[in-house]
This record gives sequence, C-alpha cells and structure tokens, in this order.
Amino acid sequence: MRDPVYDPFIRNTLRGVDPITVTLTIFGGRHLPKAGRGIASPFVEVEIIGAEYDNSKFKTETVNDNGLNPLWTKAECEFDVANPEIAFLRFVVQDEDMFGDPNFLGQATYPVKSLRRGFRSVPLNNGHNEEIEMASLLVYIDICNAREDDDEDIYNNIVTLRDKTQILFDKVNNIGRDHTSPEEQNKYMAELRHTEEELLKLNEQRRARRNKSRRGAIAGITNHRHMAARKTPSSASTSSLKSLRH
Repeated sequence: MRDPVYDPFIRNTLRGVDPITVTLTIFGGRHLPKAGRGIASPFVEVEIIGAEYDNSKFKTETVNDNGLNPLWTKAECEFDVANPEIAFLRFVVQDEDMFGDPNFLGQATYPVKSLRRGFRSVPLNNGHNEEIEMASLLVYIDICNAREDDDEDIYNNIVTLRDKTQILFDKVNNIGRDHTSPEEQNKYMAELRHTEEELLKLNEQRRARRNKSRRGAIAGITNHRHMAARKTPSSASTSSLKSLRH
C-alpha cells in the first residue's frame, strides 16, 4: 500500500529504508586523457547525488603532471546516505590548468544500490557518456548499514550536526545580503566553527570504532587460518579414524 505521508525528499517521512554509509578510497588512475597537447594534472571529485539531505562532495588533491598513472595517498571519504534508493555516486576527473581552473577529463556515475564492496576498476566516460579507451580509476568501496554498524546515538548526532552545519553555512554565505548585524555575523561564524569541530570529533570516534571492529574481524580470520595450518594431514586423518571408530 502507498504511504500517503511518504516523500523521498523529506527525511522524516522515510519508512522501511535502511540508511547506509559508503566509505570510498581512491588509489589511482590510468590513461587520463587531456585535450590537445600537454600532460594532465588530475584531481577527482566524488559526490552523492540524490535527495538534498544526502548530497555531499569530496575532492582529492591534485597530482601534478601525471595523467598516465597518478596516485593519491590521502583520498578516503565517507558518505552517509539516508535514502540510497534514489541516490547516485558520481566520479568526475578534472585537469587543473596553470591558472588553477578545472577542465573536464572524464566521469562515471552509478546507482548507490548497485555498489559492491571491494576493489573496483571504474571505467571513465567522456561528456557524451562514451567510454574513454583504457581510462579508469582504482578504488576500494566499503558499504555498511549505518544504524547497525554505528551506535544509534552517534549516528543520530552526526545527522543532526550535519544538518545544523548546512543551515549555518547558508547563513554565513548570506552575510551581507540580508542585512545581518555584525553581532549576528560573529555568532553564526562561531556556531559554525563549533559545530564543525563537534562533527569532526564524532566522525573520528566513529572511525576509531569501525577500525577496531575490523581489526577484530581480521584477527579472528588470521587465528582461524593459523589453527588450520597447524593441523597436519596425519593428525587430521587420525582424528577422522577416531571419530569413525566411535
């Protein structure tokens, strides 16, 4: 039955939709073309496009003069997607010219629901959505259920702080246009700094908790492999004989 209250663009009306967290690491690219002569200085923009409350963007550093096989060492980002049913993940590779302006090189767009965990090669398309021969990015994708993987309070606090940050950011950007008094301007900017600091602390707390959980899982797998390696074929056959005799 259709829910008359449901509106995909209003987060509070979502029912039966599990929010997810997409953690993405960009390692490198290859054969990134540049129109005309010269060598590209690429950077990558990654964004979630969906409902307004999910829209978010991340930008890597620029790799100077290397369009053949650029590598990124600090290119990890995290996106909380409350409504993955209507969200897309988009990669845009840009070339930074000598004036610092971006020039389009290639792009790729995928529905968030189609993403899978693991290392992935991302083929790039041109502005007409035609595949660019041999051009691609190497990325690692991790996906988890945000509510199950996080403490409920941490998740709700992060969502609240992100909404507050966006509201304050809009107010700061409108300073000078809406005749805001100097006292209000200072108040908005101070609140924005404080909110961003609180959000950073919560994200670090969440990241530390997830890393601890992953290390525990990896340790469990490693111990299991060590135990299996210690079990020699002779001891395995002996234990099998004992079980058969009994």
